[in-house]
Amino acid sequence: GLGDLSATGLPSFVIDQTDAELNVTVNFDGGALDPTADLGGLVGALDQAGVDHIGTVGSVDLSLSLAQASDIASTGVDFVSLIDVTVNLAAAEIGAAAAAAFDLAAINVDHLSVTDGTVTISDFEASQIVDAGLDFVESNSVTVEATGTHLNTTLKGLSDLNVDSVAVQPGVTHLAVFAGDLGGIAAADLPQFDLSQTDGALDVTLRVDSADLADIARLAAALREAGIDHFAVNQPLGSYDAATQAAMQDIFADTGIDFVFEDFDSPNDLTSSSF
Repeated sequence: GLGDLSATGLPSFVIDQTDAELNVTVNFDGGALDPTADLGGLVGALDQAGVDHIGTVGSVDLSLSLAQASDIASTGVDFVSLIDVTVNLAAAEIGAAAAAAFDLAAINVDHLSVTDGTVTISDFEASQIVDAGLDFVESNSVTVEATGTHLNTTLKGLSDLNVDSVAVQPGVTHLAVFAGDLGGIAAADLPQFDLSQTDGALDVTLRVDSADLADIARLAAALREAGIDHFAVNQPLGSYDAATQAAMQDIFADTGIDFVFEDFDSPNDLTSSSF
């Protein structure tokens, strides 16, 4: 395995080639890497020896600790993109993993797995992780806690991250969330906004684009179940054409979720619709 290789006595692949620079991949057994294995010196030695990538044999899955992944990220070595790489970490390491998310993505890490199984992360940490293209394994139970009344991570981002629920801080009774690309969301992948809050029911507004009405209609029942109370659009409802207004009315009639006009540049401006 990767942790069994010695950093000393490695052959060198940094030699003059006849045609082009040599691209070297070293393959190791897939599966879980011994978390006690110290990769700092080894991966640095592999880098110096001219190794470019780490691959696997026997399994396309590889898991390792955050410290081991960080050691690899500090060198010029990465994982081949065809394998599925998971970083195992404790809940207390989430902040460090979020801060290093782009470095982890650069070496082709795919997932984070919290060994405790359940974790609550901040909205900022969620944005860092999803912006880097990482997610949590589906077996984790992940809650994102919003700061204030607006969530920076979009609904699409929460779905991509495999978030299970969204919570708010004490005293917050309204939360606004941008939808993002609704076309890329499946109904089964929506997080829950209707979990028990500290001081009563949470009123949730999903900020949408009227161009996405087909996807809104497709997801509307699931969004209702997830705890969405309003769909906000960025222009007065009466300014839309008759067909668009009719589609909004149909969604409201089917689900009870109303459409409201909200100036997205003035987050406190929320005007209820007539349907």
